[in-house]
This record gives sequence, structure tokens and C-alpha cells, in this order.
Amino acid sequence: MENHKGFIVLVDISGYTNFVSGHNINYAENNNLSKGQAHAEHIISDLLEKVIDELDGVLTINKLQGDAALFYAIPDDPNELSEVIIQKLQTSFKIFNQRLNNLMFCET
Repeated sequence: MENHKGFIVLVDISGYTNFVSGHNINYAENNNLSKGQAHAEHIISDLLEKVIDELDGVLTINKLQGDAALFYAIPDDPNELSEVIIQKLQTSFKIFNQRLNNLMFCET
């Protein structure tokens, strides 16, 4: 087995379970997700998609689950890519928060 130097990044939205369960209103037929829960899931997906889009091309997505995404990269030059990843993660935080603020502003 060959060893590689690389990066693993886990993006996780904190408060996911409380957010989704807090939107537990108007149970749908057969006790599936309520309309509120489905809306909450859509919001989480929207926020996570913004982060995924920003990291695309620098990191490879390995797995998506609920509010989390696991990324990796195996670069030729880990030192060079580390700076790029840091910049992309900082930008991802800004984009996430901008989108969150836009969604909160629309809340009525």
C-alpha cells in the first residue's frame, strides 16, 4: 500500500438536529417528514450546497450525510494546496453566513 500526503476536511452544520426537530409541525401522512421538517431539510441542503460549490475544484467530495460533507485532496504539493484550502474555507464561511443572513431576512 502506497502512502500519500493529503487533506481531509469535514464540513458540518452545528445545530442541525435541533433545527430540523424544531420545525416539527403539521405531520404529513404516515408520519413522514412534516412540512416544517421538509422545509428545514431544504434550508440545510441549500446552505451546505453553497459550501460545496465553493470547495469544488479544490477538494473532492467523498460523502454527504444530512448536514455534513466529507472532502479530501491528495495534491502533488501539499504545502501549496494548504494555502488554497485555507482561503477556500474562509470564503466558504463568508458565503455560508451571507446565505444564512439572506434566509433569515426573508423570514416573516
